[in-house]
Amino acid sequence: IKNKMIITKKYLTRRSAVDGKLLIDFTWLKRYNINHNDAGIILKRLGFNWESTQVKLLDVARRCVGALYHRGSRLHDAPMQFDCSSFIRYCYAQVGLWIPRRSIQQFNCGALVQNELTIGDLLFSKGYIPYWDTPSGPHVGHVGLYIGDNRFVHAADKLSGVVVGNAKNFIQKNNYVGSVRFVPQLDNCVTLHIPPRWQDAESVDDIKWIIRINS
Repeated sequence: IKNKMIITKKYLTRRSAVDGKLLIDFTWLKRYNINHNDAGIILKRLGFNWESTQVKLLDVARRCVGALYHRGSRLHDAPMQFDCSSFIRYCYAQVGLWIPRRSIQQFNCGALVQNELTIGDLLFSKGYIPYWDTPSGPHVGHVGLYIGDNRFVHAADKLSGVVVGNAKNFIQKNNYVGSVRFVPQLDNCVTLHIPPRWQDAESVDDIKWIIRINS
């Protein structure tokens, strides 16, 4: 599925841990002359564990299908009920990536997709109640999570709750705004589980430092 948008923004570069989980990739290890295997050995020895971010994100989203919809839902309502943007925030929190709460904020904190959609991309439309940062900016009112194979998951409405939808049909509607990607290659990322001993580690920079002092 190709995206209509051609405007570019920056990826979400500052990544913060959520509930002891942190989304990371190991591309930055090259500058410290540490290979992936050595980093894995160091982190494993220190009590860290990890899993595929993409696999985890898909699992979380699919498990939420059938949950109730309630406008204004908060994270403590999850996973029993969501609105569209709290569902997105919950899914990404489970894989260790903090993102803002509201759909317009989520739209503005990633890079607009110019090519094929990939798992983890967000799809935006104007929705019933539009939100915007500036009067001349794009209006955003609804958001869903692309899960591959022309499908996306979203907290649709009170009648439907959280459902799987057809992404191509969603994109072809006149109220479609665009799609956003938070990280360049989600399939190369892992969700790191931070052990209690290192619970003050809150960012990728903290993990870099831990690897360096223990290598």
